[in-house]
Amino acid sequence: MAIRKLKNKKKNICIDKSKSKYENKNVLTTRAIKKKKPRTLTSEGKYQLQKLRFRAWKSDVTVIDVFKKRGWHYVGEPFKNGQDYYPKLMFKARKENKLTKKDCIIVGDDNDGAAFSGYSDRVLCSVLPYSHEAEAKIEQQKMFKNKKWFPTCYTLPKESNQLKIDIKKSEGDTFWICKPVNSYGGCGLKVYNGKSKEMNQLFKRKCPFIVQKYVSNPYLMAGLYKFHVRCYMLISNISPLKAYLYKDGQVLFATIPFDLKKVGDDFNKYIHITNYKISNEKKNRKNMYANKPGVGIGTEWTMEEWFPFMEKNDPKWSTQRFWNDLQAMAKSISQGIVSSRFIQKGLKECHVENHYEVLGLDVMMNENYELSISEWNTQPGLENVPVRMDNGVLNPHNITSNAVNVGVINDVLTKLGIDSVKKYHTGWITLN
Repeated sequence: MAIRKLKNKKKNICIDKSKSKYENKNVLTTRAIKKKKPRTLTSEGKYQLQKLRFRAWKSDVTVIDVFKKRGWHYVGEPFKNGQDYYPKLMFKARKENKLTKKDCIIVGDDNDGAAFSGYSDRVLCSVLPYSHEAEAKIEQQKMFKNKKWFPTCYTLPKESNQLKIDIKKSEGDTFWICKPVNSYGGCGLKVYNGKSKEMNQLFKRKCPFIVQKYVSNPYLMAGLYKFHVRCYMLISNISPLKAYLYKDGQVLFATIPFDLKKVGDDFNKYIHITNYKISNEKKNRKNMYANKPGVGIGTEWTMEEWFPFMEKNDPKWSTQRFWNDLQAMAKSISQGIVSSRFIQKGLKECHVENHYEVLGLDVMMNENYELSISEWNTQPGLENVPVRMDNGVLNPHNITSNAVNVGVINDVLTKLGIDSVKKYHTGWITLN
């Protein structure tokens, strides 16, 4: 009997009419499987997307704007309505196989790294798996408690006795900053004198919280205002580790002159907390608008503006020493992060080529020019701020600060090598 073959146009498969339906079904099933396109990696070891598409939460206005101007196509949020009951719905969508698997970057939030970990080898995610758990203040204490640049830190009530001993053996007054375990944006922070009655009340608390030695002798701008430096670090790969320090950042100032008497029950957050959100609160606008000695109007400069000021006004200042010390700390932090139990957990299940992350380092400096870092943060605020303050006055420092945000977003993409742009806005210092 002659074998007649009919072409199945839909699947482009020849069907042998002399064979049974069952036998042909097996042929169809076997041959209908599409071969996966080979994956190409960039010079930085990242998955090379086939199309310039990205997803980001609608609230990330600056990120979306920068990507679009760079030639990327916005295709929506990481998951529709995903910020409702976040991250519960995100993980539910993963379980139900409803997250995207198409070529794109996910510019996500804290839990997005875990949600997309190992989910698709065609999705590039801007969050390392479980980095938000490694970021927890208790975990940072475990990572860096033996580092000279990490202020002495205790988790209470578990380590109450150790803290009491530390306070008792200290000569003179010591000052401590109390932090909720997982707060951000300066929320819930308060400074105490270690030998005060208010400090003793802390030992009665039942819920876990962090108490860390406060830098009580900070370097003060114009001899008046405390500040911290927000620096940015990119971890482009976790295995092998590749980390970079951005060559610019922001300097954030307090708006009321430093005063160690304003602690405990008399605590004034506008003296001691230099977070942008806190300094720009409605009730602090008068101080924010003021033309402050050495600082001027507003609450922040860029590092590129700050360095020349320091070089001109302080003969003991060394920009090179600052960078050397900062690089050493950032390198140590990058190594601590990738060796944490949470990142190692993610390493076992993720495609390392599909994850990267930008981290914020909050750097303080004392009167002896010694740097310290009390914590690092995932998802550092890279959203631009209004260039005009609420009183209508143009703040040129906000313009330059916004340029740093835009530069970081652009230079991350350039460093990853995932599109055709090769020129850096500012660039990176290699740490590893």
